[in-house]
Amino acid sequence: MLVVYFDQNCMNARQSDVELNRIDALAAAGRITLVRNPRNRFEVRGDGEWPRLARARLAALPETPEVFRLDVSGLGEAVLGGEATDVPRLLAIVFPGKSFTGTAPGAPARTVFDPGQNDLHDVMHLANAEDFGGDVFLTRDGAIIDARDRLGLRVRVLTPAELIAELESPSAPGAPRG
Repeated sequence: MLVVYFDQNCMNARQSDVELNRIDALAAAGRITLVRNPRNRFEVRGDGEWPRLARARLAALPETPEVFRLDVSGLGEAVLGGEATDVPRLLAIVFPGKSFTGTAPGAPARTVFDPGQNDLHDVMHLANAEDFGGDVFLTRDGAIIDARDRLGLRVRVLTPAELIAELESPSAPGAPRG
């Protein structure tokens, strides 16, 4: 069974996305395991309908922590030790010119926990999938998809459509036989 980590753009909180509903059906059929990490929960702060639905959806999924990174990881959300993916290298490949804080020269200092740090959170999702043995990182983020062949990671970066096509192929392991 494939272990699938996902970017927040593949959350399917409202259950209204056709491709993501198919991903959910693959999980329900035991073909994949969807796994959340602390970044998923961090990105659904707020009081609106979508954050509330997203938090409920996340609560039903197994979670892994993340490897602690100074100034990047939340206290109580990370574990020490282990091999940690080089996040600054990933950030430079996927989002050239971005820094951990996204602070431009002369601009007020920001932290990774301030709003608007989505690029770093996206890279941390990817690093978490690599660090904790994910088979697939699911995303619709064009920058990550465009950079995937240059990342040098074990985890495969796929779009929902690519994962569906792979798993619904008649030659896929565990595919229904008719």
